[in-house]
Parts: sequence; structure tokens; C-alpha cells
Amino acid sequence: MTTDGETTESKPVSETVKAVNLNAQYALPFKFGPMGQEDFDECKIIDSNVDETTWKLEYLTPEEPAFFYGWHSKNQANDWIILPAVDFGHAKKITISTESRSKGTYTEAFEVWLGRDATINDMSIKVIDVTSLTNNQEWTLDEETLDIDGGIWYAGIHVKSPADSYGLYVRNLKIENAEEVITGVENIDTQTIDKEEYLNLQGMKLINPEKGQLVIMRMGNKSYKVIFK
Repeated sequence: MTTDGETTESKPVSETVKAVNLNAQYALPFKFGPMGQEDFDECKIIDSNVDETTWKLEYLTPEEPAFFYGWHSKNQANDWIILPAVDFGHAKKITISTESRSKGTYTEAFEVWLGRDATINDMSIKVIDVTSLTNNQEWTLDEETLDIDGGIWYAGIHVKSPADSYGLYVRNLKIENAEEVITGVENIDTQTIDKEEYLNLQGMKLINPEKGQLVIMRMGNKSYKVIFK
């Protein structure tokens, strides 16, 4: 039902889904900004209550893109953004973290889940649960470590802010193997540790990336998306 152009139905028959590309597969360590529209288009957006208020890409400054959820005057938020697949390999313990802030001083709330497929029903492990966020001055870091089975996983961010809030920003979701440590440091050349390597967005190693190509740069145990120059 709509009144004055605003949806008031909170229990839809079916959810609205927007997905562009879920074929990109990443490996640990994983960091997803988003850095821009191309990253955002790799995600699956699910407007569960079909009220047309849902996740979008927004820039706080020209250098600060983030996932952003606005507000609805009558409906509690119930929207998902599911990130592209990540191969956890043989990891048995991971650390997952994200940064968030509110747009105003209204209370915002969200969760981070893991699932074996890019659907709501497959989101089976709640990792982070932020029940009250009112910080609009700086980014708040939330981090959890948990035991996990390896293989392919998807991370989903579920916003659940009360109706008539103002806005939620989330960025820099990171997943790392919590058990990876460097041993025998005295026998390792530090130049080897710091050597960069490049992978395509499917996680395949690149020998000669093309200039201007969007790639994953891995240095030690850190990975970043960069434009190769």
C-alpha cells in the first residue's frame, strides 16, 4: 500500500533484489572498501521490505566512498548488501572487522553475517551485531574473531535501524586468517616479505598487469584494490 507516494507495507510477499556481478571471487586476506562504483556493482542489494529505501554508494568526501543506507519514516530498516564470494582456503579461525558511523545523532543498527551462498536464507553465522550506533564524528571499528570451516563464504551486511532514523555508513569490511603467523623471521629476507604481487579480481596471479587495470595488490598479509600504473 502507498500513501502520498510512501510505502507503508512492512511485510511484502517478495523481496526486491538488485545484483550486477557476483562472479568475482577473492581470497584471504580480504578487504572491501568499496573503492567506487565498480566495487559496489559486485555486490547484491536486497530490499527485503520493498520500500525503495535501500543500500547505495555514497561519498562522504571525494576520497571517502562507503556503503550508505538512508531512512524511511515508517518502516524499520530490513535491507541487505551481500559482498562477492571469498575463498577462505583452509582457514580454521578468522578475524572479521568493519568500520561504521551514523549520518546524524539518531540511533542506527546493523549486523554482519557469513553464509555459503549470496541469499538471505544462507546467511547462517552472525559475526558482528551493532545494536546502537550514534557516532557521526568518526569511524567506529567493530572486530570479532571466530572459528570457521574453510571454503567459499559470502559476507552480508544487514541494516536494522529503527524507522525515521537518518543514515548509516559502513566501509572497509576486512576478513583475515587469524592463525596466519610468520615463523623463522631470522631467515627471511625482508625484501621478499615486502614484495608486491598482483592478482585479478578472480584471485588469479598476474605476471604483467596492464596499465590502468583494476587489480588486487598483495603485500605480505595485506591486500588492496588498486589501479595498476
